[in-house]
Formats: sequence, structure tokens, C-alpha cells
Amino acid sequence: MSATKVITVSNLSFIRKYGIWSSNSKVILRDITFEISRGDRIALLGSNGTGKSTLLRLLADILQPSSGTISRLGRVTSLLDPAYGMSEVLSPQENCRTRLIMDGISTRNIGILISQIEEFADIGEYFRKPMNTLSSGMWARVAFSLATALPQEVLLIDEGFGLADHAFRARATARLSAIYRQAQALVLASHDASLLRSVCLSGIILRDNSIAYIGDIDSAIALHETAIN
Repeated sequence: MSATKVITVSNLSFIRKYGIWSSNSKVILRDITFEISRGDRIALLGSNGTGKSTLLRLLADILQPSSGTISRLGRVTSLLDPAYGMSEVLSPQENCRTRLIMDGISTRNIGILISQIEEFADIGEYFRKPMNTLSSGMWARVAFSLATALPQEVLLIDEGFGLADHAFRARATARLSAIYRQAQALVLASHDASLLRSVCLSGIILRDNSIAYIGDIDSAIALHETAIN
């Protein structure tokens, strides 16, 4: 029996336009097709500027394709941009409550989850102050704590996601290690070959804004390193 597909990407292209009235544009991704199935642990490889972060944002439904389609089955959680989806005028507590309601969490469980998020974020009184009074590190703590508060189905992670100070990074890394094991499917963009080998089973290489390779993780890393050296 074939594995259940959780994300299907078909003939996906994304063109970035600069300004509403400007005719300037740039092709970021071109004719991308692949599938993510339950149990997949996929490394996303490519030099800077090949479209890795853009592809993750498309998978997360943050950006919309210029052409092609993306179908999703189940909750897709992303650790991409600490600021995404957060209102500056609301407190972390209020932002978390809003997000959990939008995710369909029952009223009975929201209070429990917010208490857990507050404890893990560990930003003290700032948890009840407007987000625009928080440091960038505090934003990252809140976003990380919120994004990892629920069981993960499909998890998208960009290595560029900030994890604040060293003390918090150690706790976050421990939580991520558990999530890597528990998530139904995972896509991780990173330049850290040792991390990718330890977590991922397969790899996708982006080159010239298209998919250059899909296959096992060792071959993907070897081909990527050969291309950049």
C-alpha cells in the first residue's frame, strides 16, 4: 500500500513582482513538481538565492503560486518567519489565543496551551505586553513556542528561523529533536550537512530555480557539495 500523500506540488512556478505598477519581475521558481508523503523527512538543498525559503513559504500557504497547484492534507506548521501572523498591537498572549482559535482548538484546551506557551517562551511580564515592545529574540521565542505547542503533522523549517539567546536555543533544540521524530512529515532547509544526515531520509536540490535532483539524502548532499565546490 502506498504512503498517504500530505502535500502534492504540481507544475509550480513563482514570479516575484517588484511594486504594483512596476513591470520588473524575477522568476524565483519554475515548473516544480514533487510529493510529500507521511513518513517523509526531506532536506531542501541549494545555494543562496535558489528559492528554498520561497518554496517553504509556498508550501506553508504564506505565498501563492504564480502558476501550478499545491494541495495539502492535514495541518501544515512552519518555522520560517517569527513575525509572520503576529499583530504588533496585540500581546503574545492575545496573539496565541487568536492563532489557536483559528487552528480550531477547543476553548477548554486553549487556556492550558497558552500557559504552556508562556512557560516555554519564558519572557516574563512581556507575555502580556504589546508585541511591538518585545525584542526580536522575544518575538522568536513566542513564535517558536506557539508553533511547537501542538502535535505536528507536516512541519516546514527554515534554518534561518532565529532561536534567540543561547539558553533558549538549547531548550528549543531539545524540543525540535522530539518533533523531528514525531512529525508525520518534515521538510528542513539547512546548510548543515551533519544535521540533515541525522534528521532526513531524502533530499531535494534546487538549482537555477528548478529541481535538479530528488533522491536519498547521502546522494543529495554529495551532489550539492560537488556543485558548490
